[in-house]
Parts: sequence; structure tokens; C-alpha cells
Amino acid sequence: MVKPKNALYEDKIEHVLADGWPALLWVLAAREKRDIVAAAVVLIASGVALEYAQTFIPRRMFSLDDMLANVFGVFAGTALGMYAKSRRSWS
Repeated sequence: MVKPKNALYEDKIEHVLADGWPALLWVLAAREKRDIVAAAVVLIASGVALEYAQTFIPRRMFSLDDMLANVFGVFAGTALGMYAKSRRSWS
């Protein structure tokens, strides 16, 4: 089955959002910068591991583009969370 051309981009957006939300929430919950770094490392490692694990599932395949979208989502969520923390007026 051939995917429509737009479906390829929608897939990447889903990957960015799927990894961006946990990163954003983790940053907002973090009290120290090392917690933010730990969160980013854990989320990136899990994204890489889940993408690699697809090689062992029938009808699924590894995609470097999906892996990069996962990493971008973690960075975007982390950056957005850090921006939100710097702008909020409550402690």
C-alpha cells in the first residue's frame, strides 16, 4: 500500500509530538538542570531503542528519519519547557 505524500510528513509530526510532550512535562517537573539532562538522555535513548526494536517486528521497519524526528521532539520539548519555566512568575 502506498501512502499519500502528506502522510510521510504527518508521521514525522507524530514522532515529534510523541517525544516532545514527555520532554516538556519532565522539564516543567524538574527542580535541577541535571534532571533535565537526565530526562533528555532517557527520552532520546528510549526513542532510539524503540525505533531499533521495530526491526524485529513483522511489517515494521527501522527508519533513521523517524529516529531523528524523535530526537528533534525531545529537543523541542526541552527547549519549550525551559522557556516556559523562565517566563513563569510563580516559583
